[in-house]
Amino acid sequence: MHLADQSLLISSPIDIIIGADSYGEIIKKGFEKFTSNQLVAQETIFGWVITGPVNCQACTTRTSTSLVSKSTTQQLLDLMKNFWLQEEIPNQSNAELSAEERECELRFQQTFERDPSGRYVMRLPFKTSVESLGDSKSKAIRAAYQMKARLPKSPEVNQQYQEFLKEYEELNHMKRAPRTPETVSAFHLPHHAAIKEASITAKLRVIFNASAKSSTGVSLNDILHQGQKLQNNCGDVLLWFRRHQWVFGTDITKMFREINVHPANWSYQRIMWFDETEQLTPYQLTTVTCGTTCAPWLALRTIQQLLIDEGNNYPKAVPALREGRYVDDIHGDSDDEGDLLEIIQQPIELCKSGGFPLQKWCSNAPHLLQIINLASASITSSALFDEMSTKVLGIIWSPSTDSFKYKLKPFTNESITKNVILSEIAQIYDPLGFVTPIIIKAKILIQELWSGKINWGDQLKSEQIIHFSFQRKSRRHQQSIYPTMAPFINA
Repeated sequence: MHLADQSLLISSPIDIIIGADSYGEIIKKGFEKFTSNQLVAQETIFGWVITGPVNCQACTTRTSTSLVSKSTTQQLLDLMKNFWLQEEIPNQSNAELSAEERECELRFQQTFERDPSGRYVMRLPFKTSVESLGDSKSKAIRAAYQMKARLPKSPEVNQQYQEFLKEYEELNHMKRAPRTPETVSAFHLPHHAAIKEASITAKLRVIFNASAKSSTGVSLNDILHQGQKLQNNCGDVLLWFRRHQWVFGTDITKMFREINVHPANWSYQRIMWFDETEQLTPYQLTTVTCGTTCAPWLALRTIQQLLIDEGNNYPKAVPALREGRYVDDIHGDSDDEGDLLEIIQQPIELCKSGGFPLQKWCSNAPHLLQIINLASASITSSALFDEMSTKVLGIIWSPSTDSFKYKLKPFTNESITKNVILSEIAQIYDPLGFVTPIIIKAKILIQELWSGKINWGDQLKSEQIIHFSFQRKSRRHQQSIYPTMAPFINA
């Protein structure tokens, strides 16, 4: 075994530091694991590298602390940025489409199809030639071996990862790729796990990286149109959602994956993974793929097209899917329960006609959902018809009390510093301004901290601690909001 460093035990100057983002570029296929001493040998372009536990806790602690501190600070700054921006009034101007957006729209209109079941079939909206793509298979192979080596360290994640990709294949959302010459134009997507503990349906998703660079420095996302922004404003949807007494919410199951990609484009959505015999095998993703820059636009534009094609047959479903939709969440309302029942049924049939099943239902009229659940096979078995709180566009809504809730993390006994204050305040997501009086006081306190040039970990002054502690109690007492509708007659 040829080691990359032949003088391992001899102290010498460091020639070069390689960042983690370049790790995949230097790794080769060779891999050996030694169970006796927990060491691992990994082949690289420089030779073999030995890694494993060493008795150097002090060094490890310093390195770990530095990295975590930097990451946490940046995440906190991003959180605070969103906290301040949520009150900005969105730009309502109907700006003309750019030349690129017009080209993307025209390509959509000219190429979209529907299969015999009504499901939509799309072509990827390329903006430049695919000839600019270089080799991407080598990086995808290395990423697959690395993921395969890491997964056994967490049995639960390993099981969910395997099940996710197995389901992908069982649903025909990916198929084995044919053995083609290397000269055939294709792009291979590296993939990794993303875990979302708060999710009701799926804790783990596999993320496909369409931004990974090929050997020419060009990625798949670099040559795809992004498309026009079609997403409704969150605050507008919430206001629309609360116009009437009776409301419901649902979402489209696997919205991206319910839209097929034309077989001519499958080769640009290839991945590498292991089959049932543990052989590394090329697969092709056959649906719109999360991770491609065009996926959000393709999905929302397809929903728009569904309204154009089928909306006349289901007129009461159109407002819910046009004004009451936020990405894959759909909301509807009415002052009449009988009317609401029909409004609920029509989106089911409309979405079904385009191949979009609905799930995760919630309503302040749960008996209506139970009626539909018994009468309609189009409701998924995972629909929740209980009185548990459910998130409506990031705000927790309790159907049983018809109230919005703000769930704050428990207070800690740590010293009250600038870092602690910003972390707690930035939790508040309030696009409709229900708790504006409390938020204004919090913002004033933040401004005082900035003007006082207080460092992140500094202990605050006694009057600032008293001020913040009082705000804490106020937020605890105002965790439930009961919005009421005030109609204006002849106004």
